[in-house]
Amino acid sequence: TALSISGNVTCSGTGQLKLQAGTTAQRRGSPAAGMLRFNTSLNGFEGYNGSVWGGLGGGNPWATKTSNYTAVAGDRLFVDTGNAAVTITLPANPGIGDQITFMDLAGSFDTNALTVARNGQDIFNVAQDLIVNTEHAAFALVYTGANNGWKQLNLM
Repeated sequence: TALSISGNVTCSGTGQLKLQAGTTAQRRGSPAAGMLRFNTSLNGFEGYNGSVWGGLGGGNPWATKTSNYTAVAGDRLFVDTGNAAVTITLPANPGIGDQITFMDLAGSFDTNALTVARNGQDIFNVAQDLIVNTEHAAFALVYTGANNGWKQLNLM
């Protein structure tokens, strides 16, 4: 059963507020903007902004990727291309301000490149995927909107 409260809710004292917890697969089928929960698959808090679930605070927990993966808003990725090239696909429907962070975990982007697949949105105002072949590169991309697409937030 659901409890519905209108107006503000004030909690006082030194206790805690317990949010609902569950796996990524257990997310509500029709979420509403402003929903909050603890994701036990990602081991972090997340909120729904009206179009996608995203990590709260500093972003999603750091995750290591050694094979192709489709990123979600707030991802912080250690990418290991030590054994093979890896393609990380950007979200299909990003929101303005969505951010994805990448780091060359094994120092092997120069041997096996990271491909950041644009998934229909421009990267640096260009309609092509980003190939990263700089050893030990670390950078973040932030989505600025349909006119300019994904832009680099910090240096490689």
